[in-house]
Amino acid sequence: MYSAEVIKRQDQLLGEIIGLARASEGNEDLVSDQTDQALLSGLVLAGSDDIEELQQQIQKIQEEKRKIVPDCFECAAPCGRTAAYDITLLLPSTSRIDMLKIALIFCIRAIAAELQPPEGHIQEESRRFLYSTLVLIGLEPEDPATLIDALETGSRLYARQRMF
Repeated sequence: MYSAEVIKRQDQLLGEIIGLARASEGNEDLVSDQTDQALLSGLVLAGSDDIEELQQQIQKIQEEKRKIVPDCFECAAPCGRTAAYDITLLLPSTSRIDMLKIALIFCIRAIAAELQPPEGHIQEESRRFLYSTLVLIGLEPEDPATLIDALETGSRLYARQRMF
């Protein structure tokens, strides 16, 4: 069983990862292999019980986000678009949308684990899926169909990753 502090850091890390994905939206040309590595490592480490390791990964994610959207860190009137997502909003919800988001988090974490350790580059299809799904988790869709489609796509991608 994880301590409250560990759970808090795990949630913070996942929220920062979603913020990084949102920051990359429209800035894809600024996303580097180093950004991908931080994202993948973060997704894998989000299950860790090592508070120090979680905190270090949170800092790496924030550093990568700062490279992509440096002005957001200095903005006098932040819009919140690139802010860390509050994962705690998903629990203890029983809404279908929130349950699908939780399932997507497990799905992308499994895909990230299969991609670890990358040779410094992930395939474009995997990259697009991970970033777009993380952005989707941070949105508030009214129709669960988009989330279901993402979950089905993630399941196929995971199965393909397991084959190679």
